[in-house]
Amino acid sequence: MKVLVVDDEIKIREGVCAMLQDCEQAGIRIEVVGSAADGKSALNLLNNCEADLLITDVRMPGMDGLQLLEKARMRYPDMQTVILSGYDDFAYVQQALRLGAADYLLKPIQKQEFTAMLSRLLELRTKEKKETFLGWPEFNVLDGFKAVIAADPDNLDNARAREFGDEQTVAWILRKASMELLEETEGVYFLGEQNKPDPCNILYGLIASSSEAASQQARRFADRLSAFWTGKMRLPISFGISRPFLKEQAEGTPYREALTALLARLPHGSGVYFADPGPNAALSSRTESDPLQQIRASLDVRDYDRVSDTVLGIARRGMETMSPAETVQTLEKIIFTLHHWALAAAPGRIQANGHQTADFAARLLWSRSTGDLLQAVEQWMHDFFLLIDPDQQEGQIMSRAKKYIRDHLQEPITLEQLGKITFTSKSYLSRLFRKRTGQTFIEYLTDIRMEKAKKLLAEPGIKIYEVAEQLGYQDWKHFSRTFKDRTGYGPAEYRSKLQINDSE
Repeated sequence: MKVLVVDDEIKIREGVCAMLQDCEQAGIRIEVVGSAADGKSALNLLNNCEADLLITDVRMPGMDGLQLLEKARMRYPDMQTVILSGYDDFAYVQQALRLGAADYLLKPIQKQEFTAMLSRLLELRTKEKKETFLGWPEFNVLDGFKAVIAADPDNLDNARAREFGDEQTVAWILRKASMELLEETEGVYFLGEQNKPDPCNILYGLIASSSEAASQQARRFADRLSAFWTGKMRLPISFGISRPFLKEQAEGTPYREALTALLARLPHGSGVYFADPGPNAALSSRTESDPLQQIRASLDVRDYDRVSDTVLGIARRGMETMSPAETVQTLEKIIFTLHHWALAAAPGRIQANGHQTADFAARLLWSRSTGDLLQAVEQWMHDFFLLIDPDQQEGQIMSRAKKYIRDHLQEPITLEQLGKITFTSKSYLSRLFRKRTGQTFIEYLTDIRMEKAKKLLAEPGIKIYEVAEQLGYQDWKHFSRTFKDRTGYGPAEYRSKLQINDSE
């Protein structure tokens, strides 16, 4: 169990952490992932690490324990919480319990009581895991037909979605609505955790007496949740539903079937989609051979940009000429080929377990649009080649950044923008500019603009403010000052100097 401790008194924080370490030495599996002095710091830690249990004081400066609990409940609904309080804080304790706290401890904390509380929470967590078999309720796992339902909002990048806050908040609302609907619906359950790249990705399982009943039950559940989501939330949502299956069938197949069905939203829009009863179409011999031969030839000469362009071209054409499921199948085959090549070409730089490839496949299957799918491919290719050949990939990152600068000089350009098109962070790209050019990003950008300004000023009839606009400067006076700082002349002086030289 991973634990985060929050208290504004350092002695109490250290004391709780020490008791947690004692419990670990006594055989209880505990890992303290961090400690914080207030709620805001705790939320920042939770954004960067995973915790199963949050132990927090009630009264703290800034964001107190109750505010922390409320935000944590929305963002991390599966995380257990425990409140630390004094005898005079019982009203706070009552409110904390209403906010979903699993337990509370009175200060000063007694070690025996603390250990008993941890044992109860661990037992509860273990019981919850034992009650599921790959996510299915154990008492029903042997009986009836089952099906998997994948649900996901179709667009969180719009004004309506942003009204609700971040993705964690939208995910909490969706999960809360699902829980209320599940209480009214017999035979439908939350499934155990699978490889889900987004907090809004939700999986359900259902059990019914027959194949027909399972399909009908899945449709009713999806329709009811869709009606709430589109009616009350006014956000689009889609569902993918697997074929009903019996216990003898492998658990992984229905999961993939549901996600493959969900992919139908890419060409067809929001809706409830059932898995195709037939098997996935086999790849044609051309799909298997020609692109892979071209990719291997580019790999042999370390032309990673060409590899990326080839794979992205396959993805784009696939989305136009094949079903999304066939496109994903094709991309997975290519990615596994690249992974196999990297094991031999860059031993030690890439692991043979394939976790990165599995994560990538999950991201493809949960894509909300063709753009999301293509961006996932491009991101994977970038990360993959940066891992196996960082020196050459750095050069190609700089080539893309420099090309973007040259093509967009008339626009404001920031490191954040360059980071998006090169799939790198602002800080990494800043270091890379210093390493590769000997200049800061601003110095490099300014030099490129001033060289372009010299060429523009040599053109007859162009006005100085027009030169400034074509170089992304909103204030021509700022442009003039910068030009003089770099050349020793104002733009008008520079133009006059050019004209004198031409006349001579």
